[in-house]
Amino acid sequence: MKSYHDLEIYTLAFDLSVRIRKATLALPNPDKYEVGGQIRRSSQTIKDTIVEGIGDHGCEYMTGGTVVVLGRTGRNFAAGMSGGRAFVLDLDPANVNMDMVDIVAVPEDQQKSLHSLISAFAVETDSEIAHDLLKDWDNSLKRISLVMPRDYARVLEAMARATREGLPVDA
Repeated sequence: MKSYHDLEIYTLAFDLSVRIRKATLALPNPDKYEVGGQIRRSSQTIKDTIVEGIGDHGCEYMTGGTVVVLGRTGRNFAAGMSGGRAFVLDLDPANVNMDMVDIVAVPEDQQKSLHSLISAFAVETDSEIAHDLLKDWDNSLKRISLVMPRDYARVLEAMARATREGLPVDA
């Protein structure tokens, strides 16, 4: 593999975003700056992203989805991060902007989905890092941190509590 452009998932996602952009450009003029613009912007992101390293300001202003970083992060990681989750291997807390986030161990209820993401990444990219992590998953989990926005965690907990109590989640 020469680059991420060679990945089938990248090609499919890119083609889909191009098709969505073309479709929304055909919307009536007033709508181009409302719903159409929102659809175009959302089509340019992939819900779950895995990288083997990230530079300065990674996950800056992240509002949703999941990022898995299987390598080093640059400085100011998670600045302004208000939503989503970032799982980071061998995280250096000194590189994290702690204004809005906490660093915690991977919660038990998220370990299986994290394993699935890394497994799919290993198959799709033949990543040595991913393969090595999967070989000794229990010990690998101890090396992975979850960077979680505080307010987002509170909202998720309130939604879980409402569900447990049989209350509407969106009330």
